[in-house]
Amino acid sequence: MKLIFVIVVVFLTKTCSSQTLCESLEAQAVNDVTPECMDQLLIMCNNGSLWWRMVDASSKYPISGMSYGSNKDLGNYDECIDIDYEDFAGKVKGKYCGYSVAIVNLYLEPIPSPFNLDIKPRLLANVPQVNYNKTVRDATDDYSISLLSLCVPDKCTPKEVGMFFVWGHLADMQIVNFPEVLPCMMKDSNTTFRAGDIVFTCVLAFILCLIVLSTSYDFLLLKLDRKPSHPIYLAFSFITNGNKLLHTSQGKNANQITCLNGMRFISMMWVIAGHGFVAMEQLPLINYSTIANYLNQMKTQYMLSAPIAVDTFFFLSGFLLSYGYLKNAVKLPVRGQLKSIPMMIVHRYLRLTPALAMVFFTTISVFRMTGTGPMWAYIANDFSRQCTEHWWSFFLYIQNYVNYDDFCLTHAWYLSADMQMFILAPIVLIPLAELSKNNKRNEALIGLGVLIVICVFFPMGIRYADDTIDNVYDTHSRFNNYLIGVLLGFIMRDPRFQKFPFSKLTNLAIWCFVFNACVAFNLYYHNILRIYDHTSDTTFYGLYRPVWCLSLAWLVYSCYHGYGGPVNWFLSLPAFQIGARLSYCMYLVHAVVEMYFVGLVRTPYNADDYTIFYLWCGHFIVTMILSTIWTLAFESPMIVIEKFIFGGAGRKPKKEGQAQ
Repeated sequence: MKLIFVIVVVFLTKTCSSQTLCESLEAQAVNDVTPECMDQLLIMCNNGSLWWRMVDASSKYPISGMSYGSNKDLGNYDECIDIDYEDFAGKVKGKYCGYSVAIVNLYLEPIPSPFNLDIKPRLLANVPQVNYNKTVRDATDDYSISLLSLCVPDKCTPKEVGMFFVWGHLADMQIVNFPEVLPCMMKDSNTTFRAGDIVFTCVLAFILCLIVLSTSYDFLLLKLDRKPSHPIYLAFSFITNGNKLLHTSQGKNANQITCLNGMRFISMMWVIAGHGFVAMEQLPLINYSTIANYLNQMKTQYMLSAPIAVDTFFFLSGFLLSYGYLKNAVKLPVRGQLKSIPMMIVHRYLRLTPALAMVFFTTISVFRMTGTGPMWAYIANDFSRQCTEHWWSFFLYIQNYVNYDDFCLTHAWYLSADMQMFILAPIVLIPLAELSKNNKRNEALIGLGVLIVICVFFPMGIRYADDTIDNVYDTHSRFNNYLIGVLLGFIMRDPRFQKFPFSKLTNLAIWCFVFNACVAFNLYYHNILRIYDHTSDTTFYGLYRPVWCLSLAWLVYSCYHGYGGPVNWFLSLPAFQIGARLSYCMYLVHAVVEMYFVGLVRTPYNADDYTIFYLWCGHFIVTMILSTIWTLAFESPMIVIEKFIFGGAGRKPKKEGQAQ
């Protein structure tokens, strides 16, 4: 009896709703709806089942928990795009339009955003006055906005359908707008190959053929116990490149600084954690109202302070360049050093660009065809648009100044800054090498120290004077981190600083001071993030980074000279050698992995410790897998090819783990 009652209620609901739709269509002015859309609406008006499926796939208002959650609802994406109805009157396909309706409730208290993400100007644009003589002002926290998703016929827009199809019953205390935040999608969206996709697919197929041929040749050589005719034939071999990747050095080597491996890999894990949490701001969250309090807890500080891991990479990059350069440059005259600069830059460019270029071409071409979801078109289209518009600044490594507010692959700003620092580095390295040759190392230390101080306080002064500067990706604010790495490389090449006779007590005191300084700055970082003040913010960021890098300098120096104890043991674990070799490609692909997940999400998430950790584990593992493929297929082969191009393919390779 209960089942019969439910069936009757559903039937009456469909019938009444269909009749209401037909009545609305008759009353609607024809010029407000295109003829194609009107034809499809008439088909729906005479088919209660079709109408019901579209309504069922659309968001409902009020949203459950809208005073507690994020006021975003995705509807049912898969149910919508699966609609494919055809009869004698025509054909109707489901078109999903995510966040295509904005409900502005003038009397519902808004939930403050903890992410500094304000899209209200777009949502409130051109909204008419309400009956209570209130006008929706620009972006403020005075109003609560709910973003809803619609399932509409494929020939219609949300605006054509929404005002009488779903939202006609809303009270006049609310305002309806149709901002179309996310692109509308259908089942066959992003399935057509374009000319660029075909070309890139052919390139991938060609590289795959090289991998198969090179690996097969390598396998045959192993079976026949022979050496290759030329190293270039093994450039794409997964066997040779895999052995290089998995090789770990167990013995002692004076040129190895094994603690760097752990620092690099752990910093990469930290970056993935931080960016993964930031990606969650794109998702509808069930407990959005609690996020602000969640972020105020000290346990979340490891995620919020993740950007400092990027400064670790700047420090390591400056140190490795200085440490390697000064070893040989002190034997060369100034003219010889100047002549080597162009080739240094070329080598650096060829070292970074091939793997980066494959990420670039993947995101603007075949990436959009690899997934589906409510926010998929938004993610894929944004990737493609940004990279297509800014490709030249991307490959010239100047994005962080030219288009810092609209990056092609936002995380690639680091590579632009790093390349710029690398190009500027000879201005410092050549004088250091000359002063070392002339036994003027004290003058070199003083000069470099003064330069670091200038690079710390000069950017701070600029920001003090102009509080409208919004570029947080500039190179000049972080060049001091790079120079601190250069300073450490110079010190570790200076015979006077090879090993100071520290007592155990002195060593422990320095470690305690360094540890406490880092903890204190991180604790204060928590306050800076919660309460913005221009002066405090500028002062903190100007001093926090150099203090952090100076602490890292002590860590590297002490670990290398035997004062690191358990810290050195842990950071020097052989497994970190493998992770360190993957770190560059991990950095390239991790953000794409995280945004891929955002594009696939169908339902709201509950942000808590376990969920965040669980997602980090997934992002980390997938990033590791993809970075391994990227390293073997695109990064390692280029190293061999570069040696072949510049005549060094027959040279004996450096031992793994040796400082470059």
